[in-house]
Order: sequence, then structure tokens, then C-alpha cells
Amino acid sequence: MPTRQHWQRLNDYYCTRRDSRFGHRQQAIGFQRSALYRLSYDNICRPACLQEKERSLINDFLESDARIIVIKPNKSSTWRANLYALIAISIPSLGAGIGFALLGAWPILPFAGLELIALGAALYYVNWNLEYRQVVTVSERNVKIEKGYFIPKRSWLWEREDTAVNVINAKNQWEGPSLWLHNRESRTSLGEFLNKEEAEDLLKRLRAELPVRTYGSERNVTL
Repeated sequence: MPTRQHWQRLNDYYCTRRDSRFGHRQQAIGFQRSALYRLSYDNICRPACLQEKERSLINDFLESDARIIVIKPNKSSTWRANLYALIAISIPSLGAGIGFALLGAWPILPFAGLELIALGAALYYVNWNLEYRQVVTVSERNVKIEKGYFIPKRSWLWEREDTAVNVINAKNQWEGPSLWLHNRESRTSLGEFLNKEEAEDLLKRLRAELPVRTYGSERNVTL
């Protein structure tokens, strides 16, 4: 069972407002088990104060003496907003289809329905892909990297003293550096979907916890 202090730390980060739907959703998706779960559940169940905090693509916080960095792609619209847009489009489209069907042009109605189904599927697919998360947990001894949609699909656990940042500098001034974490045996990329400013912000946060041992030579990064 989580301690009272643990819940207080969560409240301090996510905002102190209590919401029964919020708490229920946390438990339903394993909220206590991983930072990846905590920052990637459905927008419909997020309190408004949490949505405000999550506008940043990179978040970091302290929990149980570990620094947790959460990275996500840009998401300009929530699933709820997409549903509203789909409903707004559906009403006139289906209305016109029904009108033509009453006039005898019935094939228009099923085609209108198929178009709306295809649009809804496309919106859902894009919204799902934008729930991708990368979570880096840096503790005193270990570095854990998790990647996935809603739940971790891939994870790495390395010793902190063997873990470092690899920076591959951008080829031009409009791109940001490519960032990797590596140990002696393997490596994994971070923030490949970030723009220049966001990638440099992520590099600052990583450098505060881990050494940079390898740099590319194409362009110096000024931080």
C-alpha cells in the first residue's frame, strides 16, 4: 500500500486538487507502478490542472530520491476535442446523406458513414501515437529507461556509473542534437521527436544527472 507521504508527493506534482475519477483511473492503470503510467493515461480522465502542467513536452520531478524525466511528443489536441470535431462533422454529413436517401439517392448514406468511420479511425490512430512516452529514472545506483504507449513496452536498467549521454550534433542550425543514453554494451535514443529548443532543454536536464562522454563533431551545442 502507498504511504501517506507518497500520495503527498504525487499531489504536490500533479496539483493538490482531489478528483475521484482521477484517483480511480490511477488505480485502474497501475498508477503506482511506473512513472510512465502516471503521465500517459487518457486525456478524458485528466483533471484540468494536470492538463495545464502537461503542456510541456519534457517534465521532471523527484520521487523516492530518484530524478524522473518524462518525454512525450507534441499533442496539440486532446482526444475529447477530436471527438467534438468528429461529431460536428458527422451531423451535417449524415443529415445530407439521410436527405438524399429520402429522395431516392440511398447509396450516398453508406458512403457518408464509411467516410466518418475512416476519419474517426484516423483520429484515434494519431491520438494513440501521440500518447508515446519515454521515461528516464535516475537513482543513486541505477538508470532505468522505459518506452511505450500507456504502459512500458521496452525498458533498460543500467548501472549509473556506466551510463552516459551521447550527443550527435545537428547537421544544420534548424535541427536539434540527437540524444542517446548508453552503457558499455547498448544504447537507446531519446527525444527523437523533439524540435531544436526542446532537444537542447532535454540535454540540459540529462547533463544535470549524467556525464556526456561522446560528442559529434559537426556543430557545437551552446547551452
